[in-house]
Amino acid sequence: MTASQPAQSSSVLIIDPSAECREVLSTLLQRRGVQTWVAAQARQALDVLDRHRPDVVVLDLDSDAADDSQLRDRCTGHEAEGANYVLLGRARTGMQSRAAGHVIPKPYHYAPLIRTIEALLGR
Repeated sequence: MTASQPAQSSSVLIIDPSAECREVLSTLLQRRGVQTWVAAQARQALDVLDRHRPDVVVLDLDSDAADDSQLRDRCTGHEAEGANYVLLGRARTGMQSRAAGHVIPKPYHYAPLIRTIEALLGR
């Protein structure tokens, strides 16, 4: 789990099993002044959610983390948490209704993903 500079106002948690995807997305967002945290596993992601309360969470649905019941419950109950969720891949039953409009099918391109995240951050 890593974090960028702590003085930034908007924050994003990236949950993805691919170190390359986490690094690319994190770097692109940091260049836009967004604080980022990354996690490959559900336990790391839940720790970041509890400690830092990111504004946006990007979850790769093909990751093992997406199968974690605690993390899945947080994703489907995101409105109470105050975070916006962007799901990458095909939304599973129960996640689709809460994430409507924030599901980006795979394969995806970074430009539309960044635009979606920025829109959710109000940029």
